[in-house]
Amino acid sequence: EEKFRIVSHDLPFFYGAVIAMLLAATALLWPHTPTERLVAWHGLCLLLTSLRLAHWVALRRKRATLTLAFRRKKLEQVNSIAIAMTAMYCATGYLVTYANDATVQMISMMTIWASGVGAAAFLFVLPRAARNVIIGTTAVVIATLLVIGRREFVIASPLYAVGAAAMIGLVRRHFETFESAIEARVEIERMRRAANDLAMTDALTALANRRAFDERLAMLCAEPKPFAVALIDLDAFKPVNDTFGHVTGDHVLTQVAGRMRALMPRVFTARLGGDEFALLIEDVEAAPRIAREAARVLAEPYAVDGQEIVIGASCGVAFRMNPQDADARALVERADAALYRAKGGADRAGAFRVSVAIAA
Repeated sequence: EEKFRIVSHDLPFFYGAVIAMLLAATALLWPHTPTERLVAWHGLCLLLTSLRLAHWVALRRKRATLTLAFRRKKLEQVNSIAIAMTAMYCATGYLVTYANDATVQMISMMTIWASGVGAAAFLFVLPRAARNVIIGTTAVVIATLLVIGRREFVIASPLYAVGAAAMIGLVRRHFETFESAIEARVEIERMRRAANDLAMTDALTALANRRAFDERLAMLCAEPKPFAVALIDLDAFKPVNDTFGHVTGDHVLTQVAGRMRALMPRVFTARLGGDEFALLIEDVEAAPRIAREAARVLAEPYAVDGQEIVIGASCGVAFRMNPQDADARALVERADAALYRAKGGADRAGAFRVSVAIAA
């Protein structure tokens, strides 16, 4: 994604540099080469380059809407087109051989080489494409100089190879720096997300914590659709800690979390603290059934280190049916009042207690 962002920003400048080279080469070669060949070839190259320039300007404008697969496809196309760009330089180099003026020839070849190598710098995030443009352009320039055959051209030709090697090394180092920066950014983002997940997660049960519950509740309140809040308390849990110790109590709480995840995999579940849990249920029609089932399952006996531990569960449910009602605090207070009524009117079934109350 970052590669595509940079390429879509820099590639128009790349094609702009190519257009500038073509125009400069046309001006230099106009009096010295067959006009029809010069106009035909450079006109075609200018047309194709201008179309590619307009194409990438359009892509840059709608970059945010493009899929990742499409972006990858476009980057691969750039690697392939680099070969075509080299072919274009080849033809331009061929036209230079028609000129008889040594100064025009040398300036033309320097213009072609400097433009090609300079344009390749815009492709540093695609090192294969940049390397192909540099090598292809340099090969054309050296071959043209050798074909012309002037002594000073033959002597100067190795200098282009040295410059190309230096430029390839520079592009590679820039790409390595770019890769390191991206890797560092990805790692920082991963650590940030991990820290955020940690801040939003209850350490003991791995459920969402109160902070995550509050944020999710605020998000639901900001939306127009109805939902329900269910608050759950474990009854007679304190004696478990007093009798068996906090380690056993922690084992019970982790089992509670496991039962809630298994029972309601698509329901937002949070531990608010101690033996208090909460559900955010977006299927309001199913909310009463989910609340009753949760209370029933959580009140079933727990096995810890060979001991059977029996507790109860009470649940209070409140609904947000009116989209205008965005007061999260009032909604939680209604669910808490329903929970209080559930605790007061709890029924006993065998050795455990199950009770659910729904706010008016």
